[in-house]
Amino acid sequence: MLIDGTVTRAKEERDITLIAAPELIEIVKQDGAATAGTYGARPMRRAVQRYFEDAASEAIIRGFLKDGDEAVLDWDQGQIQITKQNGDVLMVDVEEDGGGIGGGDISKVNGRINGDVNGRTDSGSGLSTQIMSS
Repeated sequence: MLIDGTVTRAKEERDITLIAAPELIEIVKQDGAATAGTYGARPMRRAVQRYFEDAASEAIIRGFLKDGDEAVLDWDQGQIQITKQNGDVLMVDVEEDGGGIGGGDISKVNGRINGDVNGRTDSGSGLSTQIMSS
């Protein structure tokens, strides 16, 4: 599956182990297959990007996932839940229209409003994330 390529790339480039939970895989399949009869493989590729690659990339950019980490990506009520091996969780919104993640400001990161894991404020990326520590 296309997700395997992303998993392999993350492992080779960053030594990050990404695991797609069964529910997330099912969402990717449903969304990608919805228009595959008309558009071929492109909708499936975009579904992988929208639900898996974009969320993993956001976690890396925000400093939530670092080299050597392991995380499970799962579907949780319209968001991607990324859970690290230590129990920390990052929630990433998925855009409704299939254009990618985002659609809002960063809501809360480690208890700070509109900041990333280093306390910096959002520079207008339009991405919505929330980190919760266990």
